[in-house]
Amino acid sequence: PEALLDFADVLLKLRGYSSVLSAVSFFENEYWPNERSQTLRTNAYIGAKQFKEAEEELAKREPDDPNTIELNLALVQAKIEQVRQAIAQKQREEGSPIILQGLLGQQKTESEELKTVELMTADLRGYRRDFAGLVKKLLRIEPDSVGEDSVAVACNNYISEGKFEQAKAMVNGFLEYFPDSTIALFYKQVLSEPKPDKVSQERRKEIEEQILSNIADPIRRAVNLGAFYRRNNELEKAAGEFKNALGSHLRGGDEGNPAEVRTGEMT
Repeated sequence: PEALLDFADVLLKLRGYSSVLSAVSFFENEYWPNERSQTLRTNAYIGAKQFKEAEEELAKREPDDPNTIELNLALVQAKIEQVRQAIAQKQREEGSPIILQGLLGQQKTESEELKTVELMTADLRGYRRDFAGLVKKLLRIEPDSVGEDSVAVACNNYISEGKFEQAKAMVNGFLEYFPDSTIALFYKQVLSEPKPDKVSQERRKEIEEQILSNIADPIRRAVNLGAFYRRNNELEKAAGEFKNALGSHLRGGDEGNPAEVRTGEMT
């Protein structure tokens, strides 16, 4: 029976959400609902942007269960992305010719457009607060389930709203469990700046480079710095760091996992 759920898991990765729902329904009708089938169903609803159905599934679960909190995080993140895309679309439409908008039956007054964007922005702020609250809750209940990316998103939300003390509390709480987290150390340094919400991109790059340079393990340090330099188009420095990583590995230096590298920006 589990092979059917394995198949549904593959379909989920391929974004075949309706097929996932069909496979899960067949499994539950033929056998029984279990944690895995219910999780697959909820993730399929989230992926398909069927948020009402996802919320109904989540309402059946124990709210303080770590898996439930993780699913709620995925749901809120999907809502955030949907609203951000809608706001961006509205902003693009502002530059469209009024005649074209009229032909499409979409012409609205300037005040109506502004009100719509304001409402969506308010929704976005609310979802961001929900996301930060869920990360905080999960950190308290099951810290091993909290990803660095979730901490980064929550911190950015707090910083954008000027809630620096709440951001510091989250970072310090995460560092209690993961003292070597480069993401948490990065945000700790950002939050120590005089105006955390005004830190320039150039200064953020300096902080990131400093944090990565302080990684104790030589292989992990070199690989992460290499990725940082490559991302910032400093290819000679990147090549030098990757050579250092290879040299340390061949010399049998400190144990390190070259795969433990961030390919995206910390910001």
